[in-house]
Amino acid sequence: MCPSAFAKTPLMLVVAALLVVCAKPVPPPPAGHDAQIELDGAHDRLEGDQYLHYAVGIHIDAPPEVVWAILTDAPGYTSWSSTVVRLEGDMSLDGSLALVVQADRDRTFDLTVTGLYAPHHMMWQHGDDTFEGVRTFNLTGSRGGTRFTMKKVFTGSKLPKMAPELPDYGPGFDAFARDLEAEAERRAPTAATAAAGTPASGPVQPTHGTVAAEPTRSEAPEPPPEAVGELTCDSKAGANLKPRDGCVTASISCDETVRGHSRGAGDSHFDARFYQAKYCAVTSDTYDNGERIYRFKMPSHSQATVALESPCEDLDLFVLQWTQPGCPTRGASVGTCDASTRDGSGRVELESIKNPREFLLVVEGKNGVHAPFDLTVSCRGK
Repeated sequence: MCPSAFAKTPLMLVVAALLVVCAKPVPPPPAGHDAQIELDGAHDRLEGDQYLHYAVGIHIDAPPEVVWAILTDAPGYTSWSSTVVRLEGDMSLDGSLALVVQADRDRTFDLTVTGLYAPHHMMWQHGDDTFEGVRTFNLTGSRGGTRFTMKKVFTGSKLPKMAPELPDYGPGFDAFARDLEAEAERRAPTAATAAAGTPASGPVQPTHGTVAAEPTRSEAPEPPPEAVGELTCDSKAGANLKPRDGCVTASISCDETVRGHSRGAGDSHFDARFYQAKYCAVTSDTYDNGERIYRFKMPSHSQATVALESPCEDLDLFVLQWTQPGCPTRGASVGTCDASTRDGSGRVELESIKNPREFLLVVEGKNGVHAPFDLTVSCRGK
């Protein structure tokens, strides 16, 4: 431990040294919560000891399908984006891309498409645990158009050394958002006319291998992360979703937010006696009216914040380490269990060291209440 190293050192020197040596890096902000990103087309930049975070948001007067077609047309980027020098490769899930941007023309980013759910969410990733970059695109229908947000997060132990060599990507984020807005709104009337079955008034921009708005895996699709915009108490998002295996409604990944509803999840799997038996929480409340459950696979060498927001009713958050199919019974052995039972909101901090970890994220209303909620997972490298 840190203090033992200073056992024979004068007190004032010990205090000063502890402030420097034992201080832990400040964790990055909860970047996954897109609702916090302003739609003003101006980037935000946040920096810490081992993270660097850019984000931009903008409202586009075009439907998500039109914006999605532009974003998933890799060869077409150079025709509309002033920030992209080159983008080549396979825009399907797990596909490889090569990206060169104007702000950093001497560097080629070798990317992997690690998230893809048309027409809502796309994620690109590069690097490793020591220096990693993750870019996410989120699209949601809003006010007759699209709420578009884009984030780029650098993390890793080598970031402090690498950061001085990195350019300021902020102006490029601003320009990308404006360029995308202009291109999507230019195409929107053409797309609407084509959908109505009448000839377009102008030439249709080619889409070189655009990803269609359908699931990219052969199995049944999972619902997309759809939590953007203000959460209202009359929201019914996710209320009709049934658990796929009788337990888990959907998976949630790093830096994603899911909007759901505690109603409609089916039978109750957990109650107060279960949570107390697993040392999640000591409570006199009842939990017997069904819960909403999500599976979260946490990467190795990372930290994560799971945050629940429910301003309408008193929903609670429980996090169980569990790798088996289905839900654990009271007699099953779970790895760990943690909980946050604050009124209407809560946070649970997670950490993985050498190996990935798998959790069930449980949202449940105490004493029989039901309500809509936003569930956010924000990840960062150690």
